[in-house]
Amino acid sequence: MDKSELLKYIGNLSQIGGCRLYTLSEGWGRGMRAADINTGSGLQYTVLPDRGLDISLANYKGINLVYLTCNGETHPSYYEPEGIGWLRTFAGGLLTTCGLTHLGPPCIDDGEQLGLHGRYSTIPVNQFSDLSDWIGNEYHYKVKGIVEEGFLFGKKLRMEREISSVRGQNVIRITDKITNFGSMVSPYTILYHMNFGYPLLSEDAELVIDPSVTIPRDANAVPGINEFRKFIRPQPAYNEGRPKW
Repeated sequence: MDKSELLKYIGNLSQIGGCRLYTLSEGWGRGMRAADINTGSGLQYTVLPDRGLDISLANYKGINLVYLTCNGETHPSYYEPEGIGWLRTFAGGLLTTCGLTHLGPPCIDDGEQLGLHGRYSTIPVNQFSDLSDWIGNEYHYKVKGIVEEGFLFGKKLRMEREISSVRGQNVIRITDKITNFGSMVSPYTILYHMNFGYPLLSEDAELVIDPSVTIPRDANAVPGINEFRKFIRPQPAYNEGRPKW
């Protein structure tokens, strides 16, 4: 059904999907902005402008797709940069972005103390915009914002992020552009921390992928390298680097 015909049937675009903006009012997330995007064909997800325009909740036809930590959606003001403090405000969700100058375990690099996974996901966006609109006969849901990670006399990186979907399609498109807007050469690294969860992810799930090369991350991961497409039941005190098949 093209645009002109579709509009004869509806009084408001929210009937067929939309982008709904609001502010959380409870618990650790109080005061944090959010945007729910409903593609109108079963896919719904929540974008958090105050967490680097990352994606928290996501479901398909009412079935959850993501893993959420006990923290839930947490305001970035509670962020603890030291050591593994990042985990205290880590919500999980469909996408948590790690970087932009550091990811991985805490360390000291060239005299600078670096916490777990960097600061990106705790930085609010500037110039947040809902740019949803018709393009021809397709309605495009689109949100956009700018994240700047930097400090006086230090490294300065800018991320321009756009997240979009098309009405009637179950696809999320993430477009990122990173620029060094300072005068200092800066390291750059990024990890798209995807956190899938039950019921999508369980011991009945299988990873369908055909990589050219697969390398264990450390010695503990070597025993399970040939089983990386399989998943196991949840286990208490599990060492993520050492599979227990």
